[in-house]
Amino acid sequence: HLWDWLVSEAETYGAESGGFALSSPMRPPSVILTDPRNIEYMMKTNFDNFVKRHPDLEYARTGNEFFGHGIFAVDGPEWRRQRKLYSYTFSAKNVKDHMFSRFEALTDTLIKKIDAHIGRGEKFDLQNLFARLTIDGICSIAFAQELKSLEAEVAPPFVAAFDLTQFYSVSRGRDPLWKAKRFFQIGHRERDMRKQTKILNDFVFKMINVIRAGNYDKSQFNIVQLALDRAKASGTTISDQELRDIVVSFCIAGRDTTACAMSWIIYELCKHPKVAENVFREVDALKGTSYNDINNKTDYLQSVFFEAQRLHPSVPADQKACLKECVMPSGLKVKNGWLVAFHPYVMGRLKKVWGEDALEFKPERFAGGDRQYGEFMFPHFNAGPRLCLGKTMAILETKYVLTRLLRHFEFTLDDQTPVEYIISILLWMKNGLWVTAKRRNV
Repeated sequence: HLWDWLVSEAETYGAESGGFALSSPMRPPSVILTDPRNIEYMMKTNFDNFVKRHPDLEYARTGNEFFGHGIFAVDGPEWRRQRKLYSYTFSAKNVKDHMFSRFEALTDTLIKKIDAHIGRGEKFDLQNLFARLTIDGICSIAFAQELKSLEAEVAPPFVAAFDLTQFYSVSRGRDPLWKAKRFFQIGHRERDMRKQTKILNDFVFKMINVIRAGNYDKSQFNIVQLALDRAKASGTTISDQELRDIVVSFCIAGRDTTACAMSWIIYELCKHPKVAENVFREVDALKGTSYNDINNKTDYLQSVFFEAQRLHPSVPADQKACLKECVMPSGLKVKNGWLVAFHPYVMGRLKKVWGEDALEFKPERFAGGDRQYGEFMFPHFNAGPRLCLGKTMAILETKYVLTRLLRHFEFTLDDQTPVEYIISILLWMKNGLWVTAKRRNV
Protein backbone atom coordinates (compact mmCIF):
# COMPACT_ATOMS: atom_id res chain seq x y z
CA HIS A 1 0.00 0.00 0.00
CA LEU A 2 1.31 3.45 -0.95
CA TRP A 3 1.12 5.10 2.47
CA ASP A 4 2.72 2.17 4.30
CA TRP A 5 5.38 1.86 1.60
CA LEU A 6 6.26 5.52 2.21
CA VAL A 7 6.61 4.81 5.94
CA SER A 8 9.03 1.99 5.12
CA GLU A 9 11.02 4.25 2.78
CA ALA A 10 11.13 6.97 5.43
CA GLU A 11 12.45 4.55 8.05
CA THR A 12 15.09 3.27 5.62
CA TYR A 13 16.26 6.41 3.83
CA GLY A 14 14.97 9.40 5.78
CA ALA A 15 16.14 8.61 9.30
CA GLU A 16 19.52 10.34 9.02
CA SER A 17 18.94 12.98 6.33
CA GLY A 18 15.57 14.20 7.59
CA GLY A 19 13.85 13.39 4.31
CA PHE A 20 14.03 11.35 1.12
CA ALA A 21 13.48 12.04 -2.57
CA LEU A 22 11.05 10.51 -5.04
CA SER A 23 10.90 10.90 -8.81
CA SER A 24 8.23 10.10 -11.37
CA PRO A 25 7.81 10.73 -15.12
CA MET A 26 6.95 14.27 -16.22
CA ARG A 27 6.98 15.62 -12.66
CA PRO A 28 9.60 17.64 -10.78
CA PRO A 29 11.61 15.89 -8.03
CA SER A 30 9.75 15.47 -4.75
CA VAL A 31 11.16 15.47 -1.23
CA ILE A 32 9.23 13.98 1.69
CA LEU A 33 10.28 15.43 5.04
CA THR A 34 10.71 13.14 8.05
CA ASP A 35 12.34 15.48 10.58
CA PRO A 36 10.16 17.86 12.65
CA ARG A 37 12.89 20.51 12.34
CA ASN A 38 12.60 20.43 8.56
CA ILE A 39 8.82 20.66 8.73
CA GLU A 40 9.12 23.70 10.98
CA TYR A 41 11.58 25.25 8.51
CA MET A 42 9.16 24.77 5.60
CA MET A 43 5.96 25.65 7.44
CA LYS A 44 7.19 28.51 9.62
CA THR A 45 10.84 29.64 9.58
CA ASN A 46 11.10 29.98 5.78
CA PHE A 47 7.35 30.05 5.15
CA ASP A 48 7.34 32.38 2.13
CA ASN A 49 9.85 30.23 0.23
CA PHE A 50 7.43 27.30 -0.03
CA VAL A 51 4.26 27.97 -1.99
CA LYS A 52 1.13 26.27 -3.24
CA ARG A 53 1.34 27.89 -6.68
CA HIS A 54 4.84 27.89 -8.15
CA PRO A 55 5.02 30.06 -11.31
CA ASP A 56 6.80 27.29 -13.26
CA LEU A 57 4.57 24.40 -12.14
CA GLU A 58 1.05 25.37 -13.17
CA TYR A 59 1.08 22.49 -15.66
CA ALA A 60 1.31 20.04 -12.76
CA ARG A 61 -1.80 21.27 -10.94
CA THR A 62 -4.17 18.33 -11.13
CA GLY A 63 -6.92 19.79 -8.94
CA ASN A 64 -7.60 23.17 -10.52
CA GLU A 65 -11.22 22.34 -11.34
CA PHE A 66 -11.90 21.25 -7.78
CA PHE A 67 -9.88 23.64 -5.58
CA GLY A 68 -9.93 26.66 -7.88
CA HIS A 69 -8.39 29.56 -5.95
CA GLY A 70 -9.62 28.46 -2.54
CA ILE A 71 -7.53 28.79 0.61
CA PHE A 72 -5.83 25.40 0.14
CA ALA A 73 -4.48 26.39 -3.28
CA VAL A 74 -3.31 30.01 -2.94
CA ASP A 75 -0.57 32.04 -1.29
CA GLY A 76 0.17 35.63 -0.34
CA PRO A 77 -2.52 38.33 -0.05
CA GLU A 78 -5.34 36.09 -1.35
CA TRP A 79 -4.50 33.41 1.21
CA ARG A 80 -4.40 35.99 4.01
CA ARG A 81 -7.74 37.48 2.93
CA GLN A 82 -9.47 34.10 2.97
CA ARG A 83 -7.82 33.11 6.24
CA LYS A 84 -9.31 36.16 7.95
CA LEU A 85 -12.72 35.08 6.69
CA TYR A 86 -12.27 31.54 8.03
CA SER A 87 -10.80 32.84 11.28
CA TYR A 88 -14.06 34.58 12.11
CA THR A 89 -16.16 31.65 10.89
CA PHE A 90 -14.36 29.08 13.06
CA SER A 91 -14.03 31.27 16.16
CA ALA A 92 -14.90 29.56 19.46
CA LYS A 93 -17.84 31.95 19.93
CA ASN A 94 -19.23 31.18 16.49
CA VAL A 95 -18.88 27.44 17.04
CA LYS A 96 -20.75 27.70 20.34
CA ASP A 97 -23.43 30.17 19.23
CA HIS A 98 -24.19 29.01 15.69
CA MET A 99 -22.81 25.53 15.07
CA PHE A 100 -23.35 23.47 18.22
CA SER A 101 -27.13 23.46 17.83
CA ARG A 102 -26.69 22.04 14.32
CA PHE A 103 -24.62 19.17 15.73
CA GLU A 104 -27.45 18.40 18.16
CA ALA A 105 -30.21 18.25 15.55
CA LEU A 106 -28.18 16.21 13.07
CA THR A 107 -27.08 13.72 15.73
CA ASP A 108 -30.73 13.18 16.67
CA THR A 109 -31.36 12.21 13.04
CA LEU A 110 -28.31 9.94 12.96
CA ILE A 111 -29.45 8.08 16.09
CA LYS A 112 -32.86 7.46 14.50
CA LYS A 113 -31.14 6.22 11.35
CA ILE A 114 -29.00 3.74 13.29
CA ASP A 115 -32.01 2.59 15.32
CA ALA A 116 -33.78 1.81 12.04
CA HIS A 117 -30.84 -0.35 10.90
CA ILE A 118 -30.90 -2.19 14.23
CA GLY A 119 -34.64 -2.74 13.88
CA ARG A 120 -34.11 -4.33 10.48
CA GLY A 121 -31.20 -6.42 11.78
CA GLU A 122 -28.85 -5.21 9.05
CA LYS A 123 -25.29 -4.02 8.74
CA PHE A 124 -24.67 -0.49 7.49
CA ASP A 125 -21.89 1.83 6.33
CA LEU A 126 -21.19 4.19 9.23
CA GLN A 127 -18.61 6.18 7.26
CA ASN A 128 -21.32 7.03 4.74
CA LEU A 129 -23.62 8.24 7.52
CA PHE A 130 -20.86 10.34 9.08
CA ALA A 131 -20.11 11.92 5.69
CA ARG A 132 -23.78 12.78 5.22
CA LEU A 133 -24.07 14.23 8.71
CA THR A 134 -21.04 16.48 8.28
CA ILE A 135 -21.98 17.66 4.77
CA ASP A 136 -25.46 18.55 6.07
CA GLY A 137 -23.91 20.48 8.93
CA ILE A 138 -21.37 22.35 6.86
CA CYS A 139 -23.89 23.22 4.12
CA SER A 140 -26.24 24.75 6.67
CA ILE A 141 -23.33 26.90 7.89
CA ALA A 142 -22.06 27.70 4.39
CA PHE A 143 -25.42 28.48 2.74
CA ALA A 144 -28.02 28.68 5.55
CA GLN A 145 -29.80 25.93 3.60
CA GLU A 146 -30.80 22.41 4.65
CA LEU A 147 -29.38 19.67 2.42
CA LYS A 148 -31.00 16.81 4.42
CA SER A 149 -28.82 14.12 2.87
CA LEU A 150 -28.79 12.20 6.16
CA GLU A 151 -32.57 11.81 6.00
CA ALA A 152 -32.56 10.62 2.39
CA GLU A 153 -32.33 6.99 1.33
CA VAL A 154 -29.70 7.94 -1.27
CA ALA A 155 -27.32 10.88 -0.88
CA PRO A 156 -27.98 13.84 -3.25
CA PRO A 157 -25.84 13.97 -6.44
CA PHE A 158 -23.86 16.92 -5.03
CA VAL A 159 -22.39 14.71 -2.28
CA ALA A 160 -21.13 12.05 -4.72
CA ALA A 161 -19.81 14.76 -7.06
CA PHE A 162 -17.89 16.36 -4.20
CA ASP A 163 -16.17 13.06 -3.36
CA LEU A 164 -15.48 11.96 -6.93
CA THR A 165 -13.91 15.23 -8.07
CA GLN A 166 -11.46 14.98 -5.16
CA PHE A 167 -10.59 11.39 -6.02
CA TYR A 168 -10.10 12.11 -9.72
CA SER A 169 -7.90 15.13 -8.95
CA VAL A 170 -5.50 12.96 -6.95
CA SER A 171 -5.61 10.12 -9.51
CA ARG A 172 -4.29 12.51 -12.15
CA GLY A 173 -1.08 12.87 -10.16
CA ARG A 174 -0.26 9.23 -10.97
CA ASP A 175 -0.93 9.63 -14.70
CA PRO A 176 1.61 11.68 -16.71
CA LEU A 177 -0.85 11.82 -19.63
CA TRP A 178 -3.78 13.24 -17.68
CA LYS A 179 -3.80 16.62 -19.44
CA ALA A 180 -4.03 15.01 -22.87
CA LYS A 181 -6.75 12.67 -21.63
CA ARG A 182 -8.69 15.63 -20.23
CA PHE A 183 -8.38 17.59 -23.48
CA PHE A 184 -9.49 14.69 -25.70
CA GLN A 185 -11.86 13.24 -23.06
CA ILE A 186 -10.15 9.85 -23.12
CA GLY A 187 -11.12 7.32 -20.46
CA HIS A 188 -13.96 7.07 -17.96
CA ARG A 189 -12.31 9.17 -15.24
CA GLU A 190 -11.78 12.29 -17.33
CA ARG A 191 -15.26 12.07 -18.83
CA ASP A 192 -16.79 11.58 -15.41
CA MET A 193 -14.60 14.33 -13.94
CA ARG A 194 -16.21 16.82 -16.32
CA LYS A 195 -19.69 15.51 -15.47
CA GLN A 196 -19.16 15.53 -11.69
CA THR A 197 -17.52 18.97 -11.74
CA LYS A 198 -20.61 20.36 -13.46
CA ILE A 199 -22.92 18.77 -10.86
CA LEU A 200 -20.78 20.22 -8.06
CA ASN A 201 -20.57 23.70 -9.56
CA ASP A 202 -24.24 23.88 -10.55
CA PHE A 203 -25.27 23.14 -6.97
CA VAL A 204 -22.87 25.64 -5.39
CA PHE A 205 -23.69 28.44 -7.85
CA LYS A 206 -27.41 27.85 -7.28
CA MET A 207 -26.94 28.27 -3.52
CA ILE A 208 -24.83 31.40 -4.04
CA ASN A 209 -27.59 32.93 -6.19
CA VAL A 210 -30.16 32.16 -3.49
CA ILE A 211 -28.11 34.05 -0.91
CA ARG A 212 -27.36 36.96 -3.24
CA ALA A 213 -31.13 37.27 -3.73
CA GLY A 214 -31.67 37.25 0.05
CA ASN A 215 -33.87 34.14 -0.01
CA TYR A 216 -32.62 32.54 3.19
CA ASP A 217 -33.14 32.65 6.95
CA LYS A 218 -31.37 35.87 7.99
CA SER A 219 -31.06 34.65 11.58
CA GLN A 220 -28.70 31.88 10.46
CA PHE A 221 -25.01 32.56 9.97
CA ASN A 222 -23.58 31.65 6.56
CA ILE A 223 -20.12 32.12 5.09
CA VAL A 224 -21.34 33.32 1.67
CA GLN A 225 -23.13 36.33 3.17
CA LEU A 226 -20.13 37.00 5.40
CA ALA A 227 -17.85 37.12 2.34
CA LEU A 228 -20.29 39.42 0.52
CA ASP A 229 -20.49 41.74 3.53
CA ARG A 230 -16.70 41.85 3.87
CA ALA A 231 -16.30 42.72 0.19
CA LYS A 232 -18.94 45.47 0.41
CA ALA A 233 -17.34 46.97 3.52
CA SER A 234 -13.97 47.16 1.75
CA GLY A 235 -15.48 48.76 -1.35
CA THR A 236 -14.76 45.76 -3.57
CA THR A 237 -16.81 43.08 -5.28
CA ILE A 238 -16.52 39.32 -5.17
CA SER A 239 -17.44 37.06 -8.10
CA ASP A 240 -19.52 33.90 -7.99
CA GLN A 241 -16.39 31.93 -8.93
CA GLU A 242 -14.49 33.35 -5.96
CA LEU A 243 -17.40 32.51 -3.67
CA ARG A 244 -17.56 29.02 -5.15
CA ASP A 245 -13.87 28.42 -4.39
CA ILE A 246 -14.30 29.69 -0.82
CA VAL A 247 -17.33 27.45 -0.23
CA VAL A 248 -15.71 24.29 -1.64
CA SER A 249 -12.64 24.80 0.55
CA PHE A 250 -14.91 25.43 3.52
CA CYS A 251 -16.72 22.15 2.87
CA ILE A 252 -13.41 20.26 2.69
CA ALA A 253 -12.26 21.79 5.96
CA GLY A 254 -15.51 21.32 7.83
CA ARG A 255 -16.94 18.12 6.41
CA ASP A 256 -14.43 15.61 5.09
CA THR A 257 -11.80 15.77 7.80
CA THR A 258 -14.35 15.32 10.59
CA ALA A 259 -16.20 12.44 8.94
CA CYS A 260 -12.87 10.65 8.39
CA ALA A 261 -11.86 11.23 12.01
CA MET A 262 -15.12 9.80 13.38
CA SER A 263 -14.86 6.74 11.16
CA TRP A 264 -11.33 5.84 12.22
CA ILE A 265 -12.14 6.35 15.90
CA ILE A 266 -15.04 3.88 15.70
CA TYR A 267 -12.78 1.46 13.82
CA GLU A 268 -10.11 1.62 16.53
CA LEU A 269 -12.66 1.29 19.34
CA CYS A 270 -14.00 -1.86 17.69
CA LYS A 271 -10.45 -3.23 17.48
CA HIS A 272 -9.54 -2.28 21.07
CA PRO A 273 -12.31 -3.28 23.53
CA LYS A 274 -10.40 -2.05 26.61
CA VAL A 275 -10.07 1.42 25.11
CA ALA A 276 -13.78 1.30 24.24
CA GLU A 277 -14.60 0.41 27.86
CA ASN A 278 -12.72 3.49 29.05
CA VAL A 279 -14.64 5.67 26.60
CA PHE A 280 -17.98 4.14 27.63
CA ARG A 281 -17.14 4.83 31.27
CA GLU A 282 -16.34 8.47 30.54
CA VAL A 283 -19.39 9.26 28.41
CA ASP A 284 -21.74 7.38 30.76
CA ALA A 285 -20.51 9.53 33.66
CA LEU A 286 -21.59 12.76 31.97
CA LYS A 287 -24.69 14.38 33.43
CA GLY A 288 -25.56 15.88 30.05
CA THR A 289 -24.21 16.64 26.59
CA SER A 290 -24.10 20.43 26.71
CA TYR A 291 -21.31 22.45 25.10
CA ASN A 292 -19.48 22.67 28.44
CA ASP A 293 -19.91 18.95 29.17
CA ILE A 294 -18.43 17.93 25.83
CA ASN A 295 -15.73 20.58 25.79
CA ASN A 296 -14.48 20.11 29.35
CA LYS A 297 -15.36 16.60 30.53
CA THR A 298 -14.31 14.22 27.75
CA ASP A 299 -10.53 14.21 28.11
CA TYR A 300 -10.08 10.51 27.41
CA LEU A 301 -12.22 10.66 24.27
CA GLN A 302 -10.08 13.58 23.15
CA SER A 303 -6.94 11.46 23.67
CA VAL A 304 -8.57 8.76 21.53
CA PHE A 305 -9.26 11.40 18.88
CA PHE A 306 -5.60 12.47 18.72
CA GLU A 307 -4.27 8.90 18.74
CA ALA A 308 -6.60 7.95 15.89
CA GLN A 309 -5.40 11.02 13.99
CA ARG A 310 -1.79 10.01 14.59
CA LEU A 311 -2.31 6.64 12.91
CA HIS A 312 -5.07 7.62 10.46
CA PRO A 313 -4.75 11.36 9.74
CA SER A 314 -7.72 12.77 7.87
CA VAL A 315 -5.30 14.58 5.54
CA PRO A 316 -2.45 12.09 5.03
CA ALA A 317 -0.14 14.38 3.02
CA ASP A 318 0.39 17.97 1.95
CA GLN A 319 2.96 19.55 -0.31
CA LYS A 320 4.35 22.86 -1.52
CA ALA A 321 6.92 23.94 -4.08
CA CYS A 322 10.28 25.54 -3.33
CA LEU A 323 10.92 29.02 -4.80
CA LYS A 324 14.63 29.41 -3.99
CA GLU A 325 17.27 26.78 -3.34
CA CYS A 326 17.82 26.28 0.37
CA VAL A 327 19.37 23.97 2.94
CA MET A 328 17.14 22.60 5.69
CA PRO A 329 18.20 22.19 9.35
CA SER A 330 19.08 18.51 8.83
CA GLY A 331 21.41 19.46 5.94
CA LEU A 332 18.94 18.40 3.24
CA LYS A 333 19.32 20.56 0.11
CA VAL A 334 16.17 21.54 -1.82
CA LYS A 335 16.28 23.23 -5.22
CA ASN A 336 13.99 25.72 -6.94
CA GLY A 337 10.93 24.03 -8.43
CA TRP A 338 11.17 20.90 -6.30
CA LEU A 339 8.04 19.69 -4.57
CA VAL A 340 8.41 19.43 -0.80
CA ALA A 341 5.89 17.43 1.21
CA PHE A 342 5.17 16.55 4.79
CA HIS A 343 3.10 13.43 5.37
CA PRO A 344 1.19 13.26 8.66
CA TYR A 345 0.58 9.58 7.89
CA VAL A 346 4.32 8.94 7.65
CA MET A 347 5.24 11.18 10.60
CA GLY A 348 2.66 9.50 12.82
CA ARG A 349 4.17 6.04 12.30
CA LEU A 350 7.91 6.71 12.47
CA LYS A 351 9.64 4.82 15.26
CA LYS A 352 12.33 7.50 15.32
CA VAL A 353 9.66 10.02 16.30
CA TRP A 354 7.24 7.96 18.44
CA GLY A 355 9.31 5.04 19.71
CA GLU A 356 9.24 1.30 19.11
CA ASP A 357 5.50 1.12 19.84
CA ALA A 358 4.70 3.66 17.11
CA LEU A 359 2.26 1.32 15.35
CA GLU A 360 0.29 0.50 18.51
CA PHE A 361 -2.93 2.32 19.36
CA LYS A 362 -2.33 3.95 22.76
CA PRO A 363 -4.52 6.96 23.59
CA GLU A 364 -2.53 7.45 26.80
CA ARG A 365 0.17 9.12 24.67
CA PHE A 366 -2.09 12.15 24.54
CA ALA A 367 -3.16 12.25 28.19
CA GLY A 368 -1.58 15.70 28.33
CA GLY A 369 -3.14 16.84 25.04
CA ASP A 370 -1.45 17.25 21.68
CA ARG A 371 0.52 20.41 22.50
CA GLN A 372 3.13 18.40 24.41
CA TYR A 373 4.42 17.11 21.06
CA GLY A 374 4.29 20.37 19.14
CA GLU A 375 2.65 21.01 15.78
CA PHE A 376 5.74 20.01 13.76
CA MET A 377 6.10 16.57 15.34
CA PHE A 378 2.32 16.11 15.13
CA PRO A 379 1.36 18.16 12.01
CA HIS A 380 -2.04 16.55 11.63
CA PHE A 381 -3.78 19.93 11.66
CA ASN A 382 -1.13 21.52 9.47
CA ALA A 383 1.38 23.83 11.17
CA GLY A 384 2.81 27.33 11.37
CA PRO A 385 0.79 30.16 9.78
CA ARG A 386 -1.37 27.55 8.01
CA LEU A 387 -2.38 25.83 11.26
CA CYS A 388 -5.96 24.57 10.78
CA LEU A 389 -8.52 27.16 11.87
CA GLY A 390 -11.25 24.51 12.06
CA LYS A 391 -9.42 22.37 14.64
CA THR A 392 -11.61 23.47 17.55
CA MET A 393 -14.81 22.79 15.63
CA ALA A 394 -13.57 19.42 14.33
CA ILE A 395 -12.66 18.18 17.80
CA LEU A 396 -15.88 19.46 19.37
CA GLU A 397 -18.14 18.05 16.65
CA THR A 398 -16.38 14.68 16.75
CA LYS A 399 -16.58 14.45 20.53
CA TYR A 400 -20.22 15.53 20.60
CA VAL A 401 -21.43 13.12 17.93
CA LEU A 402 -19.45 10.17 19.30
CA THR A 403 -20.47 10.87 22.89
CA ARG A 404 -24.11 10.76 21.88
CA LEU A 405 -23.66 7.61 19.78
CA LEU A 406 -21.59 5.73 22.34
CA ARG A 407 -24.10 6.44 25.09
CA HIS A 408 -26.68 4.67 22.93
CA PHE A 409 -24.86 2.05 20.86
CA GLU A 410 -22.06 -0.49 20.74
CA PHE A 411 -20.62 -1.20 17.29
CA THR A 412 -19.04 -4.33 15.81
CA LEU A 413 -17.00 -4.41 12.61
CA ASP A 414 -18.39 -6.48 9.75
CA ASP A 415 -15.64 -9.04 9.13
CA GLN A 416 -16.81 -9.60 5.55
CA THR A 417 -15.78 -6.11 4.42
CA PRO A 418 -12.04 -5.35 4.43
CA VAL A 419 -10.99 -1.95 5.75
CA GLU A 420 -8.56 -0.38 3.28
CA TYR A 421 -7.40 3.13 2.46
CA ILE A 422 -8.31 5.01 -0.66
CA ILE A 423 -5.55 7.10 -2.25
CA SER A 424 -7.09 10.56 -2.22
CA ILE A 425 -6.80 13.96 -0.58
CA LEU A 426 -8.54 12.50 2.47
CA LEU A 427 -7.92 9.17 4.18
CA TRP A 428 -11.31 7.66 3.43
CA MET A 429 -11.94 3.95 3.85
CA LYS A 430 -12.13 2.46 0.37
CA ASN A 431 -15.01 0.08 1.11
CA GLY A 432 -16.67 2.15 3.81
CA LEU A 433 -16.96 1.32 7.52
CA TRP A 434 -19.49 -1.51 7.61
CA VAL A 435 -20.72 -2.32 11.10
CA THR A 436 -23.58 -3.79 13.05
CA ALA A 437 -24.88 -2.06 16.15
CA LYS A 438 -26.79 -2.92 19.28
CA ARG A 439 -28.34 -0.72 21.91
CA ARG A 440 -26.42 -0.42 25.15
CA ASN A 441 -28.24 -1.11 28.41
CA VAL A 442 -27.22 2.04 30.27
